[in-house]
Amino acid sequence: FTKVKAAIDEMVKALKQQQEDELKKNDWCKDEVHTNEMSIAKTQNHQADLEAHINELASTIKTLEQEIADAHNAITTAEMDLQRATEDRQAENHEFQKTIGDQTVTIEVLKKALDKLATFYDFLQQKKGAQTPPVPQKEYAPNKGAAGVMEMIE
Repeated sequence: FTKVKAAIDEMVKALKQQQEDELKKNDWCKDEVHTNEMSIAKTQNHQADLEAHINELASTIKTLEQEIADAHNAITTAEMDLQRATEDRQAENHEFQKTIGDQTVTIEVLKKALDKLATFYDFLQQKKGAQTPPVPQKEYAPNKGAAGVMEMIE
């Protein structure tokens, strides 16, 4: 009977040791599960933050792409306006050069006419000195608002 009792005591001791080992293993498993759950929660929060940041960056990219397209359109429009303005300036310059040429020719013609008139009036002045004086009439006065022919040409 002592042998049986000793074997039972041995079994109880082994069972208690086994129970303590299982308790320690159970506590360790619970701690690991808790640590894993906390790690998963942190990772999911980080993932959600990264996804929000990705969406924000995607929105920014779309906005910037639209702004770039608008800027390209504005540049194209500005280049077309610049080209039209250049063509307009060239046409205006051509017209201006034509007008300057016409004015230069007109000035030369007027100078020649002025020279001819001066020569003619000088001739008349010289001829007048040789003539008999005209009969006195009322005094000649030029129109107050009109200038002489030569002054008009000048």
